[in-house]
Amino acid sequence: MKKLQIAILVAVCFLVIQAKGAVRISSIQINIYSPAADTGSSITFGPLDYSFSSPDIHFGLDQGGGQPLYWNPVPGVTDHDNHVTWGAKIDGSLTMDTPGICAIGLTSDDGSYLFVNGSLLINNGGDHGTYGVTQQISLNAGNTPFELEYWENGIGGSGVWMSASVMPEPESSKLIASALSLLFGARALRNLCKSRSEER
Repeated sequence: MKKLQIAILVAVCFLVIQAKGAVRISSIQINIYSPAADTGSSITFGPLDYSFSSPDIHFGLDQGGGQPLYWNPVPGVTDHDNHVTWGAKIDGSLTMDTPGICAIGLTSDDGSYLFVNGSLLINNGGDHGTYGVTQQISLNAGNTPFELEYWENGIGGSGVWMSASVMPEPESSKLIASALSLLFGARALRNLCKSRSEER
């Protein structure tokens, strides 16, 4: 009976986790400009130098993925320590399977700003080293457009990373407990937790 209870517990947890869905950063298009300037609330861009697409926004900063420390998308323009300012405008979509709360992380060296649906969500601007900011936002299912503006001062490290994940529903733990109580009763649930602790 104990093995059956554990199997049901695993199944319930799996269903709750699946219910929260997933989010993807998709349709990413990058435009590189030089020169560029950080105004404190956005980036102003000079002439367009180069455009390309990417499956993700993981450029430079060496965050454990074997990436180079410096982002150099346009050799001769964006070279490390060349004292030339440049910037990137990155357009894409946040694609949600189901409605929910999304946590978005933005790390950059130097400044960056993230606009979602045309409104500023993350202000990580300024002349600074590698620094990250995370904000939460409620999103509908489907595609939500975003624009990421990035600025490099031409000295030191350079790069920008963006990540997104769906936050667990606040009621997830209560849902699991309620489901198990209905299946086993409160006393059986307490005994199950006690037996799992003793097995460890």
